[in-house]
Amino acid sequence: EQKNGHHPFLIYLTAKNNNTAADVSIRTKLNRRTVAKPEDIRAGMCGMIARIKPGAAGEKIAAAARAAIVPEGIEEIQPRWLAQDIYLLSKRKTAEMITAHYKGKRYLLDGTVGEPLETDGTVELWYKVTIDSNGILQTKAADQSAFWPPIVCRMADEHHARALKLQSGEYAKLTGTVSHYQPGIPSKLVLKDCRFE
Repeated sequence: EQKNGHHPFLIYLTAKNNNTAADVSIRTKLNRRTVAKPEDIRAGMCGMIARIKPGAAGEKIAAAARAAIVPEGIEEIQPRWLAQDIYLLSKRKTAEMITAHYKGKRYLLDGTVGEPLETDGTVELWYKVTIDSNGILQTKAADQSAFWPPIVCRMADEHHARALKLQSGEYAKLTGTVSHYQPGIPSKLVLKDCRFE
């Protein structure tokens, strides 16, 4: 994540192995209100590509980086509060930036779910994130919760059968790893490899 003043933006660097060679590409997408001269961006990106180490030297650097990765711990959070955090973040960040922020994070979620959804061998549980109003004390959070993105858990294969037995309104306590944030109607945060606790 690069920063230009107070408005960070993402730079994506990808490499495709073609046996004896590799194709390297780099791209970025500026946020609204972020201003940069094309020649400055071009110089910065070319400088990044120039620092890439090919061959054995590059493999050694990559192996050291992979070895230094510490697995994410599991954070316990109510699905609706995770949804609220993402909703607030979506006011100032793009979908790609939200995915980059959450991807790989592991969560322990506990809450009510809707009817299980089964499509093409995939089973999903959608957590209910809206806050019911009691008609007397209507809070700002309750008003906004209708717009919060659902938290969707895609179940690990060995947990499909148990997930499909759930009824709408039942509780499910699951662990999962964030895959991506998907904008749309509705937008949603998708977790993969979800398992019952």
